[in-house]
Amino acid sequence: CRSGSKVGSEKYKLKASTNHPFCPTLRGKIAYSLVPENVSTIYEIVIN
Repeated sequence: CRSGSKVGSEKYKLKASTNHPFCPTLRGKIAYSLVPENVSTIYEIVIN
C-alpha cells in the first residue's frame, strides 16, 4: 500500500501503521477514503 505512515498503532509492538484514509489501494475498500478518484500515488514527506 503506497501511503504515508501514522505514528502509533493499536498493536503495542508496532511503532507505526498505514495511514489508511490516504492509501490509494484501499480507496474502494473503506468508506472514508480521502484519496480522489484520479490519484494513484501519495507521497510522504518525513521531516525529522
